[in-house]
Amino acid sequence: QPHPEVSFAKKEYSLYATQTVKTSVNANAAAGAVTEYQSSNTRVAVVTSGGVIKGIKKGTATITVSTS
Repeated sequence: QPHPEVSFAKKEYSLYATQTVKTSVNANAAAGAVTEYQSSNTRVAVVTSGGVIKGIKKGTATITVSTS
């Protein structure tokens, strides 16, 4: 089975506290990709299973997208 390919419409976001943004992640569905999102610092930003990122407070967080 081929590895899923993931592409991003935008790779960096700047958010204020309580501001949200929907990520644009395109995973190769033909490869059976299941996308999961994770924040490296949930005190700064959280992300839902649907890819909506919410700013919490000033700082830096990396949002990781996993496919399988």
